[in-house]
Amino acid sequence: MNTTLNWPPAYKLRLSTRVKHVQWCFTLHRGLELVAPPSFKKEKAALYLTKHRTWIEKILTKHKSSLPNIETLPETLCFPAFQQHWTLQYISKFDKKIRLLQHGTRLLLSCSPIDDFILGQKLLRRWLKRQASLHLAPLLAEQATHMNLNFTEIKINQASTQWGSCNNKGTITLNSQLLFLPEALIRYVLIHELCHLIHLNHSKAFWKKVSIFDPDFLIHRQKLRSAHPFLPGCFLVHPKSIPL
Repeated sequence: MNTTLNWPPAYKLRLSTRVKHVQWCFTLHRGLELVAPPSFKKEKAALYLTKHRTWIEKILTKHKSSLPNIETLPETLCFPAFQQHWTLQYISKFDKKIRLLQHGTRLLLSCSPIDDFILGQKLLRRWLKRQASLHLAPLLAEQATHMNLNFTEIKINQASTQWGSCNNKGTITLNSQLLFLPEALIRYVLIHELCHLIHLNHSKAFWKKVSIFDPDFLIHRQKLRSAHPFLPGCFLVHPKSIPL
């Protein structure tokens, strides 16, 4: 997101079935967003931008120095729970295609970290999803064995609303960006979703089960609410905390 206060500022329009009225929202990890019902006409966005200009300028000025640079690809990627540190190197294109090559702990991207941001970001997301399958699946299986529980399937996604989920068929879905979190937070998410195999709700019985395997779950749940510093800005996805 552009951190200058030139008008109009950069923002994202997000249509959501969860809202009934148009509203502006701002967070450090997602920047400025106009959230509106699905029926909202995109051409009206400029009117709402002008209408709330005073508030928008005030909030952007207040957080100008804290805004992450989300339009440049990273130089490093770290998976703290797995003691892995990746260095990204940007090299001249081999041909017209942008490629991502992996050599040991180096990732070679044949693109510019600024000019080819969108395409480079897409390749990094695909790579991250593959890494999540390699690392999170065994960790989930290990945790399930420890809890004497069985899930039927694991899926990996890059959702913007959840760190994980579990359905009534026993399928557990995990967000690939869990790789950027400390092990204690990853474990909490795994325990949370595995407990849904017993209680597919957030009842007192569910939380009691969670507390058996993670006595500090309240601390971990709170930390997930402010987990954005762990995530590279280029991924542009920040899941909300696990539902209460």
